[in-house]
Amino acid sequence: MTDIEANIHQAVDLCEDVHADPDATPADAREESLASAGLEGVAPPWRVAEALEVLRRRINALAPNRSIASDGGIGDAAHRTRASDHNPWVTDGGKGIVTARDFTHSPQTGCDAGVIAEALRASRDSRIKYIIWNRRICASEPRDGQAAWAWRPYGGKNPHDHHVHISVQPIKALYDDPRPWALSSVTALPPPVALTSAGPEVEIAAIAAAADQLTQLTPLLQRLTDLKDSPDQAVADQASILLSRYLTLTRPAPEPQTPPAAAETFTLEALADEYRRLFQTCQTRPEWAGQVAWHRKKLLAFKSRYEPLAQQTQIPWFVIGAIHALEGSFDFTTHLHNGDPLSARTVRVPAGRPATGSPPFTWEQSALDALTRQQLTGLADWSLPATLYRLERYNGFGSRRQGINTPYLWSFSTHYLKGKFVRDHVYDPEAISKQCGAALMIKALADSGDITVTL
Repeated sequence: MTDIEANIHQAVDLCEDVHADPDATPADAREESLASAGLEGVAPPWRVAEALEVLRRRINALAPNRSIASDGGIGDAAHRTRASDHNPWVTDGGKGIVTARDFTHSPQTGCDAGVIAEALRASRDSRIKYIIWNRRICASEPRDGQAAWAWRPYGGKNPHDHHVHISVQPIKALYDDPRPWALSSVTALPPPVALTSAGPEVEIAAIAAAADQLTQLTPLLQRLTDLKDSPDQAVADQASILLSRYLTLTRPAPEPQTPPAAAETFTLEALADEYRRLFQTCQTRPEWAGQVAWHRKKLLAFKSRYEPLAQQTQIPWFVIGAIHALEGSFDFTTHLHNGDPLSARTVRVPAGRPATGSPPFTWEQSALDALTRQQLTGLADWSLPATLYRLERYNGFGSRRQGINTPYLWSFSTHYLKGKFVRDHVYDPEAISKQCGAALMIKALADSGDITVTL
């Protein structure tokens, strides 16, 4: 028996492969642990789901000399304490069923895990539960504001850059489905699907279907923002309602401003070098490159709206724009303070703003109040450290006290992985920001020559 044939029984080492089912709860993990191990902690008889065996044989046929160094089927003993599909938690005929497999990334031996991941994602195969590859995860159902099959960041301890993880659905008709997989190559991206020649109507229908698929893969914020600008007023009105709700769910919660110890202070002078270092070394995560580019495009599109306020307050237009993106998702019908509607005073923190005047307020009236309240107006120094310090202060220094770089500045960059305040004074170390950080927006503008920053 060859090494390739033997890899069906290769165990997953928890030290190398720490990840859990992203849809599982802690209770699931406890129940799964009990179900997949006896009183002595020994796994019952088990087998790998047939659908995954079909996939393994297909990959082996396409890359007969591939490395299996990071392949894996059943989890090791430590794995059984976690809610992982590598555990045989599904049972069939007295046997546990392993519903996940890992396939080694080894381009030099003819097997590119990225090609496997993308081909399976594009196939939309009903057997797939989720795919994890290179710090990204996609699921067959909508998750975290992303459409089904859309990539989103994966925050597990293992980045999965040495293998691709495939989980299948825990339904026998699916996990044991022996149909061939839509995998024609593991060394090059599959060619685009050719349009038929049955006539223009058929081809147009195919184009429409392909466009619908692309639309579903477009990040939700972009879709809602574009729909809100629709010339069809009914569409724009409905999109505005949905965008407002989306903003409520994703807007960064204000971070605690009061330091836990009287001696703790954060000053510009103390943090200036850190801001310079982080800005100079930060890179956009590949999975977020499209969204960062979209934010730059929106900032430039609204520059003419920001500039009069910038001249009035002596605040750079792109700083106002970055705050607008984070607090209001570029919606000019919301308060710059926190994204509440301009039809009334703010309700969330800070509540009751603007304190003077009568609603409905213009965006400019509200923005001036927000910027004045934060003591940002009339300042001469807008060097990079001063800019980033004031932006971090705008949301609060709570993330810094948790030992992470604030997502308000660094989300979507290599300087941020996970952790955020999910509501006032409540920090979740596993939550991942869905917003582009202000520093990334500024860096995108600077790298493209749209603005000049002074370090």
